[in-house]
Amino acid sequence: MVVCSALSDYDYKGRDYVKEKADRLVFGLWGIKDLPKMLEAYDNEEITGKAFKELLPKHNLTREDIFLATKIHNIHQGPLAEPSLIESMKLLQVDYLDLVLIHWPGVFPVNHSEPKRNQTGRKETWQTLEKFYGEGKLKAIGVSNYMTHHLEDLLSYAKVFPAVDQCEFHFHYQVNSLVKFCKEKGIIFQAYFCALHLTPEAAKSQVEDKLPTDIAAKYNISSKLLQFAYPYNLGMSVMMRATSPKHIIENLKAKEIKLEQADIDALTLKNTTGHKNCGDPKFVTDSDTVKIIEA
Repeated sequence: MVVCSALSDYDYKGRDYVKEKADRLVFGLWGIKDLPKMLEAYDNEEITGKAFKELLPKHNLTREDIFLATKIHNIHQGPLAEPSLIESMKLLQVDYLDLVLIHWPGVFPVNHSEPKRNQTGRKETWQTLEKFYGEGKLKAIGVSNYMTHHLEDLLSYAKVFPAVDQCEFHFHYQVNSLVKFCKEKGIIFQAYFCALHLTPEAAKSQVEDKLPTDIAAKYNISSKLLQFAYPYNLGMSVMMRATSPKHIIENLKAKEIKLEQADIDALTLKNTTGHKNCGDPKFVTDSDTVKIIEA
């Protein structure tokens, strides 16, 4: 894999924009009514656009006072990326977006007879993002669920540096080799906790098992709040879900929690990536061979 060797070859303005404008604690607006459809795919762009249209002037705010991000869904990669972006901005009622991510490194529908389809679809989608970025319609662009080999491929042709890689990361699943790669390259790693394929009971048990519960008690916080404070203490951006203003206020306390190194080490998985709750992008390859992901 050939990766651009000169750091100056990339346009870093989008990455720097995210660092300047976005808080490392990020609150997502999740599925309003049709989760399988995923911000575009989470089926909340239209309702979000209507809400901002009403609420910004009500609270004496402008478009520049908010940081608005969305994603290109798997089914809209390749030639459908451009009309998808246009539709997203129309629904959100804005003339620019602060950040757009490619949701997944694979192209839907899956076609195993074309192993290079994922690679060519990703590349065409990224080049569309770069076009909109160049026109000032996107302030920053990035990816989601990209493993190291996907990022290496991206960096081999990208002109605009990927600002963000948003990936699953929690007590029970950590690809720390990917975290290290992002840190070395300067890509913002944004952690999310996914319970999409878990029962409510299983999701609760993951957050509230003995180790995080014991550590949380030491700081007099809930294990749920520790779930956010842990990656935040690692220097990551953290995507959080909140269902009420009260939860948002509670979750913001994650910024104030300073974990001792011994507790950080205890929560860090050793020699394993653990168990992934959502779909695993390691199976999204550009050949017939599944990439082996190192812890």
